[in-house]
Order: sequence, then structure tokens, then C-alpha cells
Amino acid sequence: MQPAFFIQLFENSLKVAWEHDNPPALPSGCAIPAEDIDIVRTALISHPKFVTADHELLRAINSCEALHLRAITPADAIALAQDK
Repeated sequence: MQPAFFIQLFENSLKVAWEHDNPPALPSGCAIPAEDIDIVRTALISHPKFVTADHELLRAINSCEALHLRAITPADAIALAQDK
């Protein structure tokens, strides 16, 4: 897997954190679609809210408590951003 780059915006958009380590493996028992495994593994590093329009992926992420991730739809992400 290629190095993952994460931009973390903590009140200053100039702050950037680069992660070069391999992301952790998926916990056993998580039924993530094969084409999405790399991006889900990458998300395990920073535990963001995972925004996806792919309902299969959304259900897979939210069904696996061992991931400690929460997947939301783009509409939910927009509503969440407007509330902040």
C-alpha cells in the first residue's frame, strides 16, 4: 500500500500531518467489500467520520464495531457540517 497522507485541520489549515506507516489490518470478521479495503484500512489511522454514497460500504463499516469507525452519507455530512 502506498503511504497515506492526512491533512488535519486544527484551527490552522497550514498544519499537515503525513503518515508513512502501513495502516493497520482490518479486524477479523469485518465484511468490507474487497475494492474498499485499502481506504478503510487507511481510515483506521485517524478514525474520521467516513463519508460514502456507497450503501454497501456504509452498512459494512457501521456493522463492524471492531473498526471503531462511523460511516455517514454525504447528505448527513453536509447537515453535520452546517450544524457546526
